[in-house]
Amino acid sequence: MNHPARRLLAVLVTAVLATAALVLGGATPAHAFGEGKLLLKGAGPYYTDSPAVTQGVAPGGTKSFSVKVVNTGAETQRFELAVIFASFGSSWELFAGTKRVTAPYLTAPIAPGESTQLRLRLSVDRGRPPGEYYVNLELRNPGDLFGSERVSAVATATRQTGTSRNDLFLKTGAQPFVTGGQPTIFGPGDAYLTAAALKPGGTASFIMQLRNNGATPTSAVKVLASPEDCPQDYAVSIRQGAADVTAAMMGGTYTTGVLKPGARIEFRISIKLVATPTCDGTYLQFVADGADGLRSVVAHAVPAVA
Repeated sequence: MNHPARRLLAVLVTAVLATAALVLGGATPAHAFGEGKLLLKGAGPYYTDSPAVTQGVAPGGTKSFSVKVVNTGAETQRFELAVIFASFGSSWELFAGTKRVTAPYLTAPIAPGESTQLRLRLSVDRGRPPGEYYVNLELRNPGDLFGSERVSAVATATRQTGTSRNDLFLKTGAQPFVTGGQPTIFGPGDAYLTAAALKPGGTASFIMQLRNNGATPTSAVKVLASPEDCPQDYAVSIRQGAADVTAAMMGGTYTTGVLKPGARIEFRISIKLVATPTCDGTYLQFVADGADGLRSVVAHAVPAVA
């Protein structure tokens, strides 16, 4: 999979610069390294410490993310919130309350265990092609380049109508559908979507549709589901109407009949957090293998942080 949370190449540049600052006698950090936490929230009421939160958006649209800076140290401290990379074709704005602020942004003093919240607006330029548009945020010690926390706010801009005979579309909550097979420099890419963060016992719900958007019928389409990252913390259910197709999709044996032009099959996907989370989330990838190649969407479930 090719997701900004898993590459964040710009972070490497930041790390090199930070090391250089120390070698050249840079300023002493204002507080101990790593005594702050950076949390992110897209849809839903809870923050998460997942390194990425992805929301769907139509090209030309805007998505808002809440950002929380938490003081995990033993002393009152200030933190610097920096934007270390933003993708071409998008723009961002950062707000403290209703006031627009610039980045790097220096917080007011935060007492131990307390936090401050900001809002990030990420807009995809009108006319941009489908793809992932993102802003990478870093939490730093004031006055130097030490970054202790990094997160990625992502908007998946996607066409709302398909182009192939085995298109996959995915949505959660009030977010629009996203669809896989979007062009990237690596070839057709996955489309990610993050559900509202979960407390233990909570369930992330998704709707997925397999559509024939071509002009001719297609032969049987194979659909495979593949979980990644801490699957033991989550219980997955995939239903097609009243039928439970979880085992067939997980086992790679699920295949459709012939799909006529305009036909679609809908699936309801549930990802339940059944245990105290041992990592920062799970990815459930769906791949439709059909007449027009592979199409892939990824359902992302993340644990909540109070």
